[in-house]
Amino acid sequence: VVYFEQIEYLPGDDITITFNQVGNYQDATAIYADSIGYIYSAYVDGYVQLFEYADSLNNYYVIDTYHSNNSALTGNPVIDIDIDSEGRMWAISSEPLEVFSYDGTLWQSFNQYNSPIVDSLSFTVLEIDDNDNIFIGSEYNGIYEYDGTNWTILNSENSGLMHNNVKAIHKDSQSNTKWIGTWAGGLAAYNEE
Repeated sequence: VVYFEQIEYLPGDDITITFNQVGNYQDATAIYADSIGYIYSAYVDGYVQLFEYADSLNNYYVIDTYHSNNSALTGNPVIDIDIDSEGRMWAISSEPLEVFSYDGTLWQSFNQYNSPIVDSLSFTVLEIDDNDNIFIGSEYNGIYEYDGTNWTILNSENSGLMHNNVKAIHKDSQSNTKWIGTWAGGLAAYNEE
């Protein structure tokens, strides 16, 4: 993980930009920065690291590292991570295909045995909306939505989603609309009434 800093300068000024490596792992797959200075970073080898912004010199320190030996994380790679309004970390992985949540004490795992997740596909993206609904994009089965109790599958057969190969989901901070990018169907907007 490397940090970028906005630098204001006038044309012709000499500038130096420094990149600092944070953490001990390569092949990062996702990153999330919360509002209080914590950085969560996911990796291909199934690790999630939690960093803390430490000082004005842009130093970050590893607070914790989660992996299969000390958590419920079993999948490689961890594809994406997000944090809900309660501070719970959510992560998705493939091989095996699972959804994880961690509230600082308790890990919870969802897979083909305790949810409608179909193990023969791949997850692509994770997004949490303003109501803490979890949206998980997949390559061939559209979107899995989890409201904390119930699972719903949104796909081209039962909704207005144009294609089931979902590559991106982004929550609009103004309206809670979910913008969905699909591989062969373009861009869609989803807003629950």
